[in-house]
Amino acid sequence: MVGDGGSYPDAEFVLKVQFVTVTSIENKVIGLYARPLNIDGTSDAPTPTTTYAEKYIGSFVLQASAASTDQYLTVFAEGLPKEAEYYLYNLSGQTITAGWTLKVTPRTYKAS
Repeated sequence: MVGDGGSYPDAEFVLKVQFVTVTSIENKVIGLYARPLNIDGTSDAPTPTTTYAEKYIGSFVLQASAASTDQYLTVFAEGLPKEAEYYLYNLSGQTITAGWTLKVTPRTYKAS
């Protein structure tokens, strides 16, 4: 969960993940979702649940051959909320091992 995207409209998300079991994860995904914050003053979007996901950002596509080692998966996203919390939804059907990380690098087309 990240509380602020630094007001950048675009970002590169990198998920480092590993699985306990390597069975049947090829081309399955882990979804990335955002919960916009401070939409109207301090009012936020609803917190995601297993049946309500809020704003879809992208999917990390899994590779079976690398399942027992660290996988570094990337999603490039545009039009992100100015402030948001980010959530992962594991649709692989397999358990993710402890120690996973989600890192984000803000991006913009403006000159730095």
